[in-house]
Amino acid sequence: MVSGAVAPITSNPPVRVRYLIRGVASKETQEQSLDVLCKNGLAYDNLAVLLWNSFGTMSVLLKIITSAYRPLLSDGLTERAVTQVCNAIALFQCVASHPDTRISFIRATMPVYLYPFLNTMSNERSYECLRITSLGVIGSLAKNTYIHTYIEVMMELN
Repeated sequence: MVSGAVAPITSNPPVRVRYLIRGVASKETQEQSLDVLCKNGLAYDNLAVLLWNSFGTMSVLLKIITSAYRPLLSDGLTERAVTQVCNAIALFQCVASHPDTRISFIRATMPVYLYPFLNTMSNERSYECLRITSLGVIGSLAKNTYIHTYIEVMMELN
């Protein structure tokens, strides 16, 4: 099990990235692992594939994202929670942007979980961050050749 402080990705990126991905599932290292993955892990080309195929990782990211729904309604999100959710959404964008994971991400209807952040009425800076980060995911899907697949899947939901 992963425990202790999380250091930045340095030598042997694949091993370090896998270690950090495992850290996302641990309450003790989740926050730090998300932060380091967002700051440094995006430089690793196959991060999206590792995130998508690592057991339970997408579920943990989804749990982080959906845990913000209730506080979002009452303007009760803390800065710390917003940062963690934004980091999880940034990793969603990584998966949505990668050619090997994009279609699976769309077919799993993952973008739907970001819509509540687009509908917030608060003009606070932290809520703007959630909106912009969510739009980044949707924008990365829209600018690719898979826009038709995205539209088809989203239309099937209605």
